[in-house]
Amino acid sequence: MVLSNTIRAILDSNFQRIAKETPLLELLFDLRTSTVFTKEEIASLRQCDSLRERHHQFLVLFRTKTDADFRQYYISLQNHRSKNVQKFGQRLETEAIAAFKQPADATSHLNISNESEIGYRDPRPYFPVVAEMIGIKWMKLSRTLDYEIPSRLIDSECKSQCDKAVAALNSWYDKHGQGATVNKLKVALYEIGRKDIAEKIGRAIFLLNMLDYDGLLDRQKMKLQQRDTVEEFLYQIALKRGQCQSDFIRIMFIGPENVGKTTIMRILIEEIRVYHSAATQVVENTGKMVDFSTFKIYDGTQQDYFEVLKRKIQGAVEDYKEKQIDMPNFDEIESLSSPRNETNRDDNDNLSDHIKETKAQRRQIIRKFFKQHLRLTEKFNIDRNQYGKLWDFGGQAVYHVTHQPFISGNSLYILVFNIAESIGNKVKARGGKEARDTYLDRIKEWLTSVIGCSNSKTEISVKRNNQAAETYRLPVVILVATHGDEIEGKQDPIATFDEFTHKLVEQLPSYKANICSSRIIFDCGEENYNTSAKIEERLRRREDLLNIIKTFAQALPFVNKPIPTKWYFMATLLHSQENGIKNIMTTSEIKEVAVDYGLYERNMDSVEDDQELIDMLLYLHDIGELLFYREEITKENIVITNVEWLVKIFRALIVLEGSKTITSADTLEDYNIAYTTGKVSKRVFDNALSPFNLIDDDKERVLKIMEHYNIICEIKVDVASSNCIRQFIVPYLLRPNVTFTTNKEEEYVSGALFMGFNKSNIPYISDGIFYCLVAACMKKWNNQFVKLCYKCAKYYIRQSDYYMIIKKSESYISLEYSYQILNENEDLKVRQAIEVQRPQFFIMDTFKKIINDRMPRFQAADCSLYVTCCMCGKLTSQLSHEDQDHKGRIRCQKCNFIFDSPSLDQWGMKKKDIIKKEELSSEKAVNFIKCFDIIAEKLDQKCLFRFATKLGLEVKDIDEITMNSSTSYDKVLKVLDRWHQNLGSKADIWQVTGILRNIGNVLAAEIVEEHLCSQN
Repeated sequence: MVLSNTIRAILDSNFQRIAKETPLLELLFDLRTSTVFTKEEIASLRQCDSLRERHHQFLVLFRTKTDADFRQYYISLQNHRSKNVQKFGQRLETEAIAAFKQPADATSHLNISNESEIGYRDPRPYFPVVAEMIGIKWMKLSRTLDYEIPSRLIDSECKSQCDKAVAALNSWYDKHGQGATVNKLKVALYEIGRKDIAEKIGRAIFLLNMLDYDGLLDRQKMKLQQRDTVEEFLYQIALKRGQCQSDFIRIMFIGPENVGKTTIMRILIEEIRVYHSAATQVVENTGKMVDFSTFKIYDGTQQDYFEVLKRKIQGAVEDYKEKQIDMPNFDEIESLSSPRNETNRDDNDNLSDHIKETKAQRRQIIRKFFKQHLRLTEKFNIDRNQYGKLWDFGGQAVYHVTHQPFISGNSLYILVFNIAESIGNKVKARGGKEARDTYLDRIKEWLTSVIGCSNSKTEISVKRNNQAAETYRLPVVILVATHGDEIEGKQDPIATFDEFTHKLVEQLPSYKANICSSRIIFDCGEENYNTSAKIEERLRRREDLLNIIKTFAQALPFVNKPIPTKWYFMATLLHSQENGIKNIMTTSEIKEVAVDYGLYERNMDSVEDDQELIDMLLYLHDIGELLFYREEITKENIVITNVEWLVKIFRALIVLEGSKTITSADTLEDYNIAYTTGKVSKRVFDNALSPFNLIDDDKERVLKIMEHYNIICEIKVDVASSNCIRQFIVPYLLRPNVTFTTNKEEEYVSGALFMGFNKSNIPYISDGIFYCLVAACMKKWNNQFVKLCYKCAKYYIRQSDYYMIIKKSESYISLEYSYQILNENEDLKVRQAIEVQRPQFFIMDTFKKIINDRMPRFQAADCSLYVTCCMCGKLTSQLSHEDQDHKGRIRCQKCNFIFDSPSLDQWGMKKKDIIKKEELSSEKAVNFIKCFDIIAEKLDQKCLFRFATKLGLEVKDIDEITMNSSTSYDKVLKVLDRWHQNLGSKADIWQVTGILRNIGNVLAAEIVEEHLCSQN
């Protein structure tokens, strides 16, 4: 629940008057006691240096609050001693009522959930809670509910504050009857500043709705307090200690666009008569980018997910109760059943009969209730079914980069392909238009995202159709075909399916252990599509697919394992979007909600409790209930409780929604720049995000998530231009027609080096991985001269005045550099810069790090540089000095031809160039002193030993230097001097910069390299 746009507008329009007429410091105590502001927020307001700063900070903080908090704010103003302040509070209330156009009920904007027409209209079950907590404010509450309640008479006749509150509430109910509802009670509590009581009532309603006890209890045979006591017992004990089965599996439909994923999903959930559906959220239209459904794996029937969760929770309560019925922990029940308001009553109070009951009597009542309750619910069937949560992603290429945050190694994947199309054909969009990519390209993208980016090493054994058990590695991808009726000629569909599988495994050999070839083929033709014969055939195919899903679901290691019942309860709670639940929350906020609902203790600060909370969030992340991002992504643990909400935000930013409603020429130009250059200004993002009403902190969190997954990358600006609008690179905005050309008469372009892995290890580099590299290089060479085009980036290296060009080329990354042709000295300067900086090795190291992070299963794979053989045109990777002959020539690994590679020469990797370079460095007076000075200043003393050993110094020499030097600067300087003495004329400072990078001191390496380039 967040502040509505209407209330934000009122705050903004009255900012000057708030700053001028609000005695903020005097109001802070009231706002703190009414829980509008936290203790930390109050402290931040008090620490502001000026009045203007304090009011500005107040407005910023208030934008994160709710409409109910705004109501409490103007009530606090109305209760102030100053008449001017009171009038201002009345004005704010009038504006709020007028804005919402509901003068008859000024509290409707509090977003209090509507009461059910059937249950919980009667507020009397909640009177004890209110009476226990209200204290001396009972009279204020009674006057707010109804000014005619005889408050003074009640005050004189009742002794304790609790009794007075109960009497006033009963008087209110007796007068108004059915008109006295829970909602009106909650609104009155909000009005007097007791938000805590109102929210506690809201939580109680939520819990009772969840457990659905109306249908289970014979309320006529139970006293009100006895019933509520046992319900509270069942809730607290069963949710805290109870366990249930892990019965949910996320099943994601993946594959190219326009192949029938949505159709298969609809067939699976028992929609037999399906017709051709529209594309799953094509970019040009609005709607869903991902569809969600829940179905019972046993028979495929579609389910209401929240009803399933309710049954699971009810079942856990029933199961726990049956186990405890013979030996209940009556000491604990006693503590729960004792009236909480006893401690608030005076010793001389006349206690009612049910309060005077002995422990034995209470135990007898509870035991009797348990047995009676068991008889009433003996026909209750605990739901032990497994359920699949279906996700159907859009298959368009523009979406690929947004899928990665949602991928989990503990999900099942169904890859749908069009069997009537050759795997090498271009993808056909709706309307017959061909895409630039082939079906194989798109499938490679999907499998790399799902399998290649998983760190799972788990293997499962699966036995199907009475055959021998087969071993699969997680995550499992099930191949399913469509358009079987469109196969040309007399081809055997199964043989065609097997041929597709063979070609796929041939291209992606390291993924074969994850792929299940189902041989299931659905027809999708329009002719005779819904005849009885076709429907019968689809039913058989559907049954086959359900059996495969069931087989794998039962083999998954986390399925059927016991999990705490409260994990399912938290899933329902987080989706309620009530009682403090927001779309985006921190784990500390989640923890607070869990504590409020009794799932954890208030003092849960132990490592074990925190880890259990993390385990719960990871589990809910795996089954697709939420998205959990660890602090290394956003510098705080972030939970997205509404997955579809985040998907919509990603879509809005990827396709830059909102341009059609813009009238400002300046902003329209920003959009045009974004589409042609991939550079997006912050105000374009703000415009695209405006429908979501995000506060600034949440905007930054979303941007951090997108930046972590390299969906976007912020462009650094110079200090001189720090007032400029923030800009981001969004590579996926660029379409295939966005290219840049090189004028070869004015610009020199080097030969290409290729970077990649052995195909038996990493068979394909996805677009997502490539754009990770683009973003990582952006962080090193980040300036306004960066140029992007389709699957290509051109970086300007400012200190050396040349461009680095990085392209995606099939399963490799190609590297080129270019510079403007001015004179021979310019050529020499760039060549020397390339030799000193060795950018190809920086890019390769960066690429390997990305692979380690994004594709952890391939951490042991070796990344290599390749050049093209001038004879066969294939790539060869044997480029080291040992692989070159005395003239710097290499032998092709494919055709065995010996050739002279221009690329090796131009990138300074040729053996004769290395020899020349060593001779040059012995003759040339390199400014070692300046370089040593830079390193001595920048190197952390903690890295000294590692640095010295990598320079080749012996341990005894390092110890001697450490013992005889007083400062860190002197120690580093002596280490470098000793290294220089050991190597003599062979000492080359660029080797030192490589070591600095290797130990993580990149800053010192960059400064030294920049100095060396300036000397050339």
